[in-house]
Amino acid sequence: MPNWKEYVRAHLPPLGLSGAREAEICEELAQQFEDAYNEALAAGSSDESAGQYAMNQVSGWHALARELRAVEQTTTERVTAKFDRSAFPAGDEQYRKNSARRGGRLFMNDFWQDLNFSARMLRKNLGFTAIVVLTLALGIGANTAIFSVVNAVVFRPLPYPDPSRLVGVETRNTKQPEIDPAASASDFFDLRQRTRSFSSLAAVSAVWSTVVTGRGQAERLETLYVSAELLPMLGVRPVIGRGFLPEEDNRKTPGTAAIISYSYWQREFGGNTAALGTSLKIDGTLMNIVGVMPADFEYLGSLLGTVEGNIDLWLPLSANPILNTLRGVRFLSVAGRLAPGVSIEQARAEMNSNWTGLQNQFPDSNRGFYIRLVSLKQEAAGSARPALLLLLGMVGLVLLIACVNVANLLLARTASRQKEIAVRNALGASAGRLIRQLLTESLLISAIGGILGLLLATWSLRAFLAFGPANLPRRGEIALDISTLLFALLMVVITGVLCGIVPALEVTRRDLYATLKEGGRTQAGGSHRARAAFIVAESALATVLLIGAGLLAHSLVRALEVNPGFVTENVVTLSTQVPPGYAAPERRAAIYREIEARLRAVPGVVDAGAVSRLPLQGKNIGSWLWIEGRSAEPGQQPDVEYRVASPSYFSTLGIPLLRGRSFDEHDDAQSLPIALINQSLARRFFPGEDPIGKRIKLGPKPEKNPWITIVGVVEDIRHFGLDVPPRPEAYRPLAASPLYAPIFVVRTSRDAMALVPSIRAAFQGVSSEMPLYNILDMNQLVDRSLARRRFPTLLLSGLAILALVLAAVGMYGVISQSVAQRTHEIGVRLAVGASARNILGLILGQGMRLAVAGIAIGLASGLLLSKLMVSQLFGVSQHDPLVFGLAPLILCAVAALACLLPARRATQVDPLVALRYE
Repeated sequence: MPNWKEYVRAHLPPLGLSGAREAEICEELAQQFEDAYNEALAAGSSDESAGQYAMNQVSGWHALARELRAVEQTTTERVTAKFDRSAFPAGDEQYRKNSARRGGRLFMNDFWQDLNFSARMLRKNLGFTAIVVLTLALGIGANTAIFSVVNAVVFRPLPYPDPSRLVGVETRNTKQPEIDPAASASDFFDLRQRTRSFSSLAAVSAVWSTVVTGRGQAERLETLYVSAELLPMLGVRPVIGRGFLPEEDNRKTPGTAAIISYSYWQREFGGNTAALGTSLKIDGTLMNIVGVMPADFEYLGSLLGTVEGNIDLWLPLSANPILNTLRGVRFLSVAGRLAPGVSIEQARAEMNSNWTGLQNQFPDSNRGFYIRLVSLKQEAAGSARPALLLLLGMVGLVLLIACVNVANLLLARTASRQKEIAVRNALGASAGRLIRQLLTESLLISAIGGILGLLLATWSLRAFLAFGPANLPRRGEIALDISTLLFALLMVVITGVLCGIVPALEVTRRDLYATLKEGGRTQAGGSHRARAAFIVAESALATVLLIGAGLLAHSLVRALEVNPGFVTENVVTLSTQVPPGYAAPERRAAIYREIEARLRAVPGVVDAGAVSRLPLQGKNIGSWLWIEGRSAEPGQQPDVEYRVASPSYFSTLGIPLLRGRSFDEHDDAQSLPIALINQSLARRFFPGEDPIGKRIKLGPKPEKNPWITIVGVVEDIRHFGLDVPPRPEAYRPLAASPLYAPIFVVRTSRDAMALVPSIRAAFQGVSSEMPLYNILDMNQLVDRSLARRRFPTLLLSGLAILALVLAAVGMYGVISQSVAQRTHEIGVRLAVGASARNILGLILGQGMRLAVAGIAIGLASGLLLSKLMVSQLFGVSQHDPLVFGLAPLILCAVAALACLLPARRATQVDPLVALRYE
């Protein structure tokens, strides 16, 4: 065996220390070389290979000497700084100042030394570094990306001055709270006049479709009718021109002012300021352009109706065609700004008092409704808020699993570096100094992972914006901004500390003198317990994620299994509006019949029909229902869905007629008023009886409306989403109530979208002033209706798979290291007669016991999680036995696979080699 003391003396440069101290250091280093040499021999290496292996323990003698000198010098300076006060005759104050300056220099010197040393150690172990950095990058990147979305939609203040003072004022139906809140124009004007808690109270209409003519091809514009207070209340000024004046919003005199969007200004007027004063013919009425909205303006309160694109046009509320209809017609979203010094509680009390007065004054329309005040920020987030917060919590669990994995790897690495740490301690490094060194290394790893995580987050956000839900609120604000970067920095610090604290503290609990004496190959019991705890934690967290993903996935499957009630294959939908000259109902009815006839004449078209609102398009204006022979208290009449449809609409979409008859060509404004009802209305209001021949009235004023005879019952249709139960619904014939903006459905014998050019030509043959828009395949509508459920489900499922992989890798690493450290024990067991099956069972049992303990904790936590997810579930119980049974089975299978590989390796240990292992 080589003389390692002579080898060290020959290669180690002078340290400039006392002879005794240099001798101690040489002896410690020689012992380390000897241990490495013996390890190589025990592994079966030749003397020459073992010697070379030992010599490779030090790659640079001069670098080692510099490090040893720095450690000794730091220790000496600390002792001097602590005890030598004779050099400061000015007294204790001067001594403290100099000590503070020296302490600061020492701290920075130590920090740069730790950082430099950590970087060298990571470079020496590139495989280890790559694994831990990638693990943390996945966790930090996923959290940063999801936080960017949640921050934009849920956390970030609204982009208006003093946004905390903005409040949404919702009018809700007491018995049907699921109906979207909307106020009538009469109620809005009365509340605005009576309320003093708001400095401004503004109203925004449902999204309207208007048609611009006289500028070439007729064009449909998404339009909002707004009160004059809206823009001043939001602190928004047009980029050119002005907003609406109070006199232009006079209820008795319709205003003729118009404000256009920035994109419409650029598209139609090339950004020319001469657009101001130009007249637009909107639905046959000339409106004068008085302003242009800012490019980034978006109203973030509740909007009633589907917005297929950006809002193009803003018109005064006074110009709305149904403004002065009955009080029971609710189509406005109301928001206000609290007056200075007024709290939302005070405003709520006053608003409730005023509403009580309106209920007493107008019981027929207002009884059964209540006022609810919420922050406009909460109203803007809408139904997306619970799903996004759930995702943020779940992705946080993934980061915890990543931290546990990295902590486990660092703990294993610390165990393999016991000799090095013991030498550093013997050279004068305190426990605190060693902990700081290891934490610096952990933070450096976390910082590198954070940088890579930001790149992953950037790519993830691009994918989200490309494939995520198009109707997500504030979608345009999702980006990696300064708050997201600060969040990422916080994640880096937290993960660095979480990953490094356990391995660092483990150092202080070990007997470093015993480590030097025994060669650094023993494993402390605390380390073993920490790794076992890590496996339990990973298993528990992965189980929770699997349960969450499983519940959402099962809900999505249930939604996909729902029969929508209509045919979706080879069906295309087209929205249009009649030209302004078709004001007479008879002319509108005639042009619809002509369009349907031309559409059926197109080769490949099977049938065509028209309806006022398509299935799966959500929000719709409802109507009160009155049933002959039944009395109801004022305001207690049920609200039902009201749609107008042509006779062929039902056959085109294959909607089954369950009872009675459907509409025909004789059902028009001159014939007996009739209606079709859906199965839900029949089941709810005519239980156990035949509704055919029964008479109903629709609308808020029954004395002014005729009795309508029910002639048929049709199958329920999922109008609000596959995962939303059908509501009671009544249909009236299109010819009896001709629409201004019908939606046509066309069923074809082959790919419907391929026939769109021919269908478009059929429309143009009737009138060139009828714009066509929202041309969609019916399957697109089905897919879009599930977007808000599908996307979080896919995201959470991906997170669950990532958690499974991380848990499996962590478990494999712990069991593999345990097998390596128990090689001697396994050899003894094999030598005294243990079979390979016994060893396999021993190792598998060790890992599976820990995994099962974690799964049990995860199941208990999953029960708590499922209670928070109730609002996100459809068709499944929060304690769904399939999910709660399958999740632990999947994790057990993954755990068994992760333990099996090291367990099989353990059975192949050579007893003779293993007995020489120590």
